[in-house]
Amino acid sequence: MAENQNAADQASTLNDERATRLVKRAALFEAGQNPYPEHSELEDYVADIEAKYADLADGEDTEDVVKIAGRVVAKRGQGKIMFIVVRDATAEIQLFCRINDMDEA
Repeated sequence: MAENQNAADQASTLNDERATRLVKRAALFEAGQNPYPEHSELEDYVADIEAKYADLADGEDTEDVVKIAGRVVAKRGQGKIMFIVVRDATAEIQLFCRINDMDEA
């Protein structure tokens, strides 16, 4: 009996997640954005970025701007910060985003 309830709970959670994703998809369409773009403007690969900045000291910044394309495989928020893991064809990279450093868009 408990196994049936657990399966029902999992199905409900999946349905909730699907509904949430459909709402977000519809919002993108309404905003005039394509949630499934045909191409992206890839300029850099994660493995190349990691190799280039391997000697960068902790806390050291650069003025360099990179543009990657990939899939978000994990997203964790904690207050005003967010950790996002992006995977491309070469590797994964974890992004650290702080709300104070981001513009409104």
